Amino acid sequence: MFFQKKSGFTLVEMAIVLVIIGLILGTLVLKGESLVANAKKKTLIGNFMEFQAAYYTFYDQYHQYPGDENDINGVPFPLGDTENGNGNGFIDGAENNNFGLYVWNDLAKAGIVTTRTSNPFGGEYGWTAINFHPTDAPGINLYRNTVYAMNIPADIARELDLQYDDGIWNTGDLMADANYLSATIVTLYWRV
Repeated sequence: MFFQKKSGFTLVEMAIVLVIIGLILGTLVLKGESLVANAKKKTLIGNFMEFQAAYYTFYDQYHQYPGDENDINGVPFPLGDTENGNGNGFIDGAENNNFGLYVWNDLAKAGIVTTRTSNPFGGEYGWTAINFHPTDAPGINLYRNTVYAMNIPADIARELDLQYDDGIWNTGDLMADANYLSATIVTLYWRV
């Protein structure tokens, strides 16, 4: 009798192939997650820069800051504006209410920013004035207007601070409401 030798894969060979396929897929997933995170970071910074430009465009047109402006001689500006800030140069008081609603409304009525979107990490964008603590002059109150983004992962916020500012969570032009190393989610403030 003749026996024919059957060819095929053994269970060990199949297991090795499956492990290799798993490693390749895992690497692709991690690379994909990295690409998505980088795209979100770029979108966030791009939005900060866009909002900062809109803020100063409004100032150039009306000689007052959006949200903080008051009617001049009883004439609302931009056209259709019904909200007045206190005119002190800061987004505080009523203009700071509801994520800086007065600022958003003024920018929209002026035709500068047409929509208010959520940030790429699922949080809100807003406007406020906060105290920037310079490292070379501690204890001095330097309130500045900011656009901010809520719900930012702390590790992402730290990376952005290192890339665009000084890397310290509570100083510079990019700040957070909590230490990057002890928090998981922060609100990130961009000085305008």
